[in-house]
Amino acid sequence: MGLCGENKISGGKVLYTKSRRVRSRVATALRMAANSLHHAKNYLGEFFRRITRKLGKPQAITATAHKLARIVYHLLSTKEAYDEPSFTAAMRRL
Repeated sequence: MGLCGENKISGGKVLYTKSRRVRSRVATALRMAANSLHHAKNYLGEFFRRITRKLGKPQAITATAHKLARIVYHLLSTKEAYDEPSFTAAMRRL
């Protein structure tokens, strides 16, 4: 989906670190969802604002979309319902 960093390393030296450009509808939807978390009063909103202060808004959107993708994958693979307190505790450990 192009939400993870792509590191090109040669001889132990990092040459390139950016997200790949892809045309994925899922990645676009996750980025739009991440962008809307700016005013959210939950863990994901707090995460988005913290990363925005550290790295800037474009990288914060990608990082939050990646976290949302991991949550969605977990929900689909385990077939369990989303529960905010348990996911907050699990995400703080990651």
